[in-house]
Amino acid sequence: CSDTLKIGAILGLALAYTGTQRDDVLEILCPLIVDNSQSILVASITSLAIGYVFCASHNIDISSSILQAIEDRNNVELNQPCAKLMCLAMGLIWLGAHDLIDQPNIASELTLPEQTTDDTTTSTKNNELHDFSQYLSLTIRTCAFAGSGSVLEIQKLLTICSETYDDDSDDTSKDSKLYQQIAVFGIALISIGESLASTMALRMLDHILQYSNINTKRAIPLALGLISISNPDLSIMDTLIKLTHDNDEETSQNAILSLGFISAGTNHARIADQLRHLATYFGKEPNHLFLVRIAQGLTH
Repeated sequence: CSDTLKIGAILGLALAYTGTQRDDVLEILCPLIVDNSQSILVASITSLAIGYVFCASHNIDISSSILQAIEDRNNVELNQPCAKLMCLAMGLIWLGAHDLIDQPNIASELTLPEQTTDDTTTSTKNNELHDFSQYLSLTIRTCAFAGSGSVLEIQKLLTICSETYDDDSDDTSKDSKLYQQIAVFGIALISIGESLASTMALRMLDHILQYSNINTKRAIPLALGLISISNPDLSIMDTLIKLTHDNDEETSQNAILSLGFISAGTNHARIADQLRHLATYFGKEPNHLFLVRIAQGLTH
């Protein structure tokens, strides 16, 4: 059958059995990950589905299967955006693991092996795999410490956010740029549920917004929305409304979606009015308008 039908069936299983950790579901989904004849999209969606079903299970065997699937894919496939869903799947499996991921026997199973070679072609692949490995490791770590309020982990993420690079560099460093965005999301994730940590994170995100490069800045609206889901805090709301008119298209789109996050289920009058204004303002921009409609649906 077509990939579209496969993905629909896979997501149906994921939603039906989220958090159940059922082995019979794993037996259906796991072969699709390790089968290289399947497209990277199907393999990535399947990995995410397994992440849903085995969320917070801390299962090493499943993690090893996903890592092996990543190793078996080529550079072109790993450079596709959907491949990052494999990293998210790993993060979901190790959600709330905290210091468990630092144990030597487990840490070695959650890292892609590094290979050294003098061959130019293979060396290029290894460099890209290294960037992907960094992205994977940070995703697992941020999910493992989600909601913990760990100041030490937040400090590590701030160090990553402060790293500098050339914004005009080519696509070979794409994963390195996304690496900083994951660090921004990590600050929000770790701070969720802790009032003091959330207040501290808001100040940090404000500084990152003012002084960071454009790629890191793009993650700020979503991080703000993540910290304050269904809680339309006035300061966060004002920041997001300002960012909806940002010159950078991606930052603007993320801010629109985040307005929906912070007002989800609240029917907040001011945000609803602002979204109606944005629907008119972006009437000829289909991508922006689509996100406005999603935000309006979340709000009401």
